[in-house]
Amino acid sequence: MSFLQAFPLSRTAAHLRNPVWGCALLLAAALPLAAQNLILDAAPPGTVETGAPAFVVLGTEALGLSTAPTDLHQMPDGRILVVSRTELVLGDGVRWELFRQSDGDPRVGTVSVAVDTDGSIYAGTAEGFARIEFGDDGTWQHRLVASVPFDAHNERPVCINSATAGRAWYWHGNSGALVSWRPGQPARILGELNACERVFAAGAAVFASEQVTGAVHRIEERNFHTTIPEGVTTATATITCAAPFDADTALVGTNAGGLHLFDGTTLRPFSCDAPLSGLRRINDLCSAGNGFYVAAVDSFGLVFFDRSGRIIQVLPGTLDQRLARVQRLHYVPGGGVWALLHEGIARIEFPSRLSYFNPLVPNGLAYT
Repeated sequence: MSFLQAFPLSRTAAHLRNPVWGCALLLAAALPLAAQNLILDAAPPGTVETGAPAFVVLGTEALGLSTAPTDLHQMPDGRILVVSRTELVLGDGVRWELFRQSDGDPRVGTVSVAVDTDGSIYAGTAEGFARIEFGDDGTWQHRLVASVPFDAHNERPVCINSATAGRAWYWHGNSGALVSWRPGQPARILGELNACERVFAAGAAVFASEQVTGAVHRIEERNFHTTIPEGVTTATATITCAAPFDADTALVGTNAGGLHLFDGTTLRPFSCDAPLSGLRRINDLCSAGNGFYVAAVDSFGLVFFDRSGRIIQVLPGTLDQRLARVQRLHYVPGGGVWALLHEGIARIEFPSRLSYFNPLVPNGLAYT
């Protein structure tokens, strides 16, 4: 018996005048079609997927942290590592374990760490580089494993920031010396930067950008040379983040100049619409799998787009104000996108099986 045979036409027509019954009848009639076609087609070209992807935000209190997190990594065993100044959190997204720095261990003010392929965690100290060792009492401490040479000012640089590009690790403070070091290798000072913004790769080469001038330097084995000098560019075009685009080119975000393609020598515009086209700082950028990318646009939220620059879906800060200040992004194949926030972390499903329509409905939404 069909659906309309179960309800006489006169009753059906009458109920359709009632919006609640009308919605119920339309939903019921669509059920057989949904069963036959479980996956909806993507939004057609020129349109943006309606609704925001499924996500969850975990604040500092949910993680057990007493201060805001400053770094986020995926461990080799799949767990997520969240770093704050004196605390570390390891978890699978549901269960989290907190470790506090042991009493008496020197406070360094670590911003970011490096994770080796065996799961060892390393951080910069006042003397050099240390492996983080965990105790049975739920604490951790530094174990010095390598020293750092003196810089041009006869001082040891304190490397509170870490960056990985290819297989190499790079370390720096807020300004000054840029150091190359990885376990098993001697620490080398490559040169000095005026407030390092980001170390990133473009093809097989590695580069570093400066915050104030927008200059870009190509990093060699023992030093670096300038690719884009001061005066040629501005702080607006400072490269703030990067993601691989092809074998020789990186897709890069800028301080306020939108997205560009960088081939190691020149920047050329990447065609895209607002809010990716400029005026807002792009804090981070990463691949989201299958030819898609996600950008963290400061004071706006997350924007998912494809290689042609077409915006696929957005996750605005209007859903949760903490999403407007995403600092770092990390894509986990099969696990979605992890985001480091000013006040916690977030996990976003992409492609998402569910979409949130709350921002589109001013008076709330009731559904079955």
